[in-house]
Amino acid sequence: MKSARETAKAMEANANKQEAQQAASLAMLGLMQRLTFNSAQIRFDDAGITKRALDYAGKQQNTTGDQMAQMLKAMTPIVLAQYNIPELQNMLSQAVNTFLDKPQSLTVDAEPANPVPLPMIMGAAMGAPNTLPKVLGLKVSAND
Repeated sequence: MKSARETAKAMEANANKQEAQQAASLAMLGLMQRLTFNSAQIRFDDAGITKRALDYAGKQQNTTGDQMAQMLKAMTPIVLAQYNIPELQNMLSQAVNTFLDKPQSLTVDAEPANPVPLPMIMGAAMGAPNTLPKVLGLKVSAND
């Protein structure tokens, strides 16, 4: 953060705005190279809202909440298939099925074996997005 503030101050002080912008861009790239991803977790614990949401959505579609859940279970792998990441598709489909059958919790964990530099994540996202689950150590689970 300190480096980012210093870069912003230097940019403001430079009379040549185009030169300042280029210098700031290079400085930010340098800062990004120092960032690493260690781990992250997102967890949803259901307190009854899932069933109510499914019932509400089903009512809007002239169907029941249970039928809405079945439709979501059927649609999940189809929607995920377009991203061509079979490992993620299987993980998410299984977790969604388990969660919709008995809503308790849904957890997304990303914990690589070693910290991953941000440029490596960006490169994987642009060049080979199907490798991101392995690069990030991604795991999706339900009711754990």
